[in-house]
Amino acid sequence: MRTMRKTVLILTPILILAFFVSIWLCQPPRPLSMDVDLALFSAGRAMKHVRDIAQKPHTMGTQEHARVRDYIVGHMSSLGYLTEVQESSVLIPHGHSLIGGMIRNVVSIQPGLIGDQAIMVVGHYDTQPNTLGAADDTSAVAAMLEAARALKLAGPIKNDLIFLFSDAEEIGMVGAEAFVREHSLAKKVGLVLNLEARGNSGVAFTFETSARNGWIMEEYAKAVKYPFAGSVMYEIYKRMPNNTDFTVFKEAGYSGFNAAYVEGFVNYHAMTDTPEMLDQGSLQHHGEYIVDIVNHFGGLDLNDIKAEDRVFFNPAGSWLLVIPSFGQDILLAVVLGLMLLVAFLALYRKRVSIFALFGGLLVYPLALVFGLFVVWLAKMAFVSLYPLSDRYYAMNLPSAVDFFWVFAALALLGFLLIYRLLQKKINVEAMTIGALLVLTALGVALFFYIPTGAYALLYPLFLPLIIWALILVFDIHCERKPWLWSILVFVSLLPAIFFLTPMVKMMFVVFSIQMIIAAAVLLLILAGLGLPWLSQLSRFAPKTLGFTLLLTLLIALTMGHLRSKPSPERPLHSNLCYFMDADSGQALWASRFLEPDVGNRDYFNAPKREPLTEIFAKSRLPFLKQKAPTADLPPFIWEVMADGQNSEGQRLVCARLSSPRGATVLQLMAQTTPTLLALQVDGKAVALPDENVTIDYHGLPAEGIELSLTLVPGQAFEMTVLELSWGLPDLPDTKPLPAEVIPSTGYFSRATIVKRTIHL
Repeated sequence: MRTMRKTVLILTPILILAFFVSIWLCQPPRPLSMDVDLALFSAGRAMKHVRDIAQKPHTMGTQEHARVRDYIVGHMSSLGYLTEVQESSVLIPHGHSLIGGMIRNVVSIQPGLIGDQAIMVVGHYDTQPNTLGAADDTSAVAAMLEAARALKLAGPIKNDLIFLFSDAEEIGMVGAEAFVREHSLAKKVGLVLNLEARGNSGVAFTFETSARNGWIMEEYAKAVKYPFAGSVMYEIYKRMPNNTDFTVFKEAGYSGFNAAYVEGFVNYHAMTDTPEMLDQGSLQHHGEYIVDIVNHFGGLDLNDIKAEDRVFFNPAGSWLLVIPSFGQDILLAVVLGLMLLVAFLALYRKRVSIFALFGGLLVYPLALVFGLFVVWLAKMAFVSLYPLSDRYYAMNLPSAVDFFWVFAALALLGFLLIYRLLQKKINVEAMTIGALLVLTALGVALFFYIPTGAYALLYPLFLPLIIWALILVFDIHCERKPWLWSILVFVSLLPAIFFLTPMVKMMFVVFSIQMIIAAAVLLLILAGLGLPWLSQLSRFAPKTLGFTLLLTLLIALTMGHLRSKPSPERPLHSNLCYFMDADSGQALWASRFLEPDVGNRDYFNAPKREPLTEIFAKSRLPFLKQKAPTADLPPFIWEVMADGQNSEGQRLVCARLSSPRGATVLQLMAQTTPTLLALQVDGKAVALPDENVTIDYHGLPAEGIELSLTLVPGQAFEMTVLELSWGLPDLPDTKPLPAEVIPSTGYFSRATIVKRTIHL
């Protein structure tokens, strides 16, 4: 008994250390300074581009957007790349509306030695309106500019090399769509690397690939020095509604990779996405991806490169395993065989009884569900105590990491409480084997639901089952051979810790508090694998274990609460827009957040909480709103250039729509039935839905857009136009934001929207 206690207490700190080492291994490469060899990619040199570009928001149609585009064109041209601006007015279906505008992609090419095919690197240079976009996606643009310089020094490769600095990604991947539809180089592309950012730090994780990724993933593993990828993430992501430019290329049949870093998500699309906040290691990782993939794939034949999907994952750090899909089939068969052997040996050796084994089989799901129930209750309390948490994407507060430790401690306390209550009735081995049986069953279910993602459970089960088979074959008891038993169990846990701990972190980073259950499930799967150790620890040091978890909870809760208070370093997101109905002369202050805050309460002394039907007739979404003074804003210009009949006797109206006040976004809304027969925007036909059409046009040129409407003769027609510009009007009650407040994310934030109806 004393030997076992000593062994457990000695080895437990090493296991805890393994947790932190497993996370430390998942770090981006060390950033290289400006003075390293010019042949190498340098984050230090790339940072100059980040600082030059991310000075202000560069949303489509703004002067800053044009400045950034000119900067990219000038730099790529100076390097000797053939560079052009692809300019096109494009509208694509987006839900129940059409979205697009005047897009301007920057396309640079270095012809290859043969040039039959091309490898293309993609990053978008537009931003949302309330962010500097240092990470999303200036970091990709800067990495491309620095990588283009380094690759130019190395000379041409076999294939053409294309750098696509895409436009209009933020409004719906319209620039990528325009390239695929209209650019002459689109047919030459054999492989695509798309670079994104959903935060401003962490490793650049290859979270998505094209379908039939077998060959490219095998070559990827050879090419990339710091490969972080997982086919389970690929499987999960393709079931989610999220999209990037890579979605367009994948749907067009291109092969390739989509890489992004996701830590620091609280800065995503926010004014805190600044050059100073960008992790230079993440920037270095983007650049390493570009150089490694271009150098490797640039010399390969890119014809017919699709092959059966592979299973790929990082067992520890950046060590990447790529195996054929049948390798996972073999792994499943081995795990099932080992599980049956362990259960049989446990019964045969009379280490457990049928009753105890059945009890262990029931206890793990019970403990798992109770641990998750405790987390769910804690989340409900969190939402109640911190109502402002809904102002951040998916509750990713500046203090989210602190609260993660709160939820983790609560999950483990709830989980261990069940086992502690039943420990005297069911022995440790019955509990352990019961948990292994449940996890094996989950692995089988995962195998059929996520074809290349079942390894996420099968791999961490593999060694524990081997170890328990050895323990039972050689009849090793924890009481008779405590050192040997402890070392075997200790060794069995290490692969699971190094594999699952980064996954727990990744799951929390991606889904945060909004879906904290996802991270808690993975944490409790790891706890299930560690049951023999946790049971011994609970047996020999119950007070120490409980005290440690409670202390972790209290410290994390205190830190999270203190960091949740707005400050210039961790600012509050506040929403405010100015809406004016030019037809009626009425104006409103409105916020999509239903409670006033320090950033907008001066505008809402007697607000209503109801839909903005004054502006959006069919709106059902409640807003905080209050009457506002009418601003002196010049209305848009509707210039009819022709109003006559076409060859079929239908009324044909040709007009130009422009904004004297420099608005960059127009929303056009009209009823199509029965009056509107056809519509062209900038000479391109628009596919009309049956009843109503809504068009969101971004990047409005100074000269405006041309509309051609084919109408039923003799019938009245009206079209509502919303004209959107960034910033609030200059009114007596307009005030600057306090230092601890920033505009909330999105397009309806610190914007001026004017509505007017056109009658024909």
